[in-house]
Amino acid sequence: CFRVCLYFIIVFYLCKVRISLTFFCILCIAYATLAQKRQVRLPRECQEVSGIVAQGEVLWAINDGGNQPVLYKINPKNGAILQRDTLPIPNIDWEEIQPDKSGHLWIGDIGNNSSKRRRLLFYRYQVETGRIDSLEFTYPDQKQFPPATQVARSYDCEAFVWLNDTLHVFTKSRFAGNHFTKHYTIAAKPGVQLATLRDSLYLPKRAVSGAAISPDGRTLVLVAYFVQTRKFWLPFTRATAYFISDYPENNFFSGKIKAKRLPKIAVARQYESVSFLKHGKWIFANEGILWQKPRLWTLRGKY
Repeated sequence: CFRVCLYFIIVFYLCKVRISLTFFCILCIAYATLAQKRQVRLPRECQEVSGIVAQGEVLWAINDGGNQPVLYKINPKNGAILQRDTLPIPNIDWEEIQPDKSGHLWIGDIGNNSSKRRRLLFYRYQVETGRIDSLEFTYPDQKQFPPATQVARSYDCEAFVWLNDTLHVFTKSRFAGNHFTKHYTIAAKPGVQLATLRDSLYLPKRAVSGAAISPDGRTLVLVAYFVQTRKFWLPFTRATAYFISDYPENNFFSGKIKAKRLPKIAVARQYESVSFLKHGKWIFANEGILWQKPRLWTLRGKY
């Protein structure tokens, strides 16, 4: 709370805005107290959490690329690690994890920051038996690795969902002038496949970093964030959850879209994960950046 107060005091001073410091501090403390009720601290071991999925009373989580290929079983009530499964596969850039109805967990090794990777993989992991197989895919509209311009480097991906034996992939474009997320579909079966481009959606100043779908398949959530600096090198950030519903035949971008700002104190967190929890609630996770610790956040899904 001290950092928050200091941040805003500087901003208000620079903007020549007069405000009661005492009153403002009270507001900050009250906000932090309310926010604390809906958040859970994750251990440092999950500093770069990039995907979560709720199953029953536990969460499964993975870390981003550069970390060990470990699948974490977590208690969502206190953030404690209950189990660690080290998988015999590389973590080049793990970005998302999703379940299917057969008890498998799909891990997306699909991060592609510069759009130059030629081997993009999904791993299908059976928790009970430890069996792993894979699905390799390519994008049908990518001809260069990487494309010649930044704007054309739109083949990064951190979000997908499993629905009716199909993987629905949502790309991430963080470059100004091309904040589109593209929706591709891939048959959820091992082998080598060519993805199918279904649609695209423009999200001004947002880059999609996570996805989840409700058990009934009627609500899709996309998580997106945006970071830049403005005057005085102060960070300008936004983090948003897009709740999409009433879509025809899995044409998600033809549905109703409602945006909900995700919790922040002064600076938005780098949210990269979301999962349906239960009773209409969704759980989000942010990576640990600077003073911000990795945390779980619970929100209701009707907006």
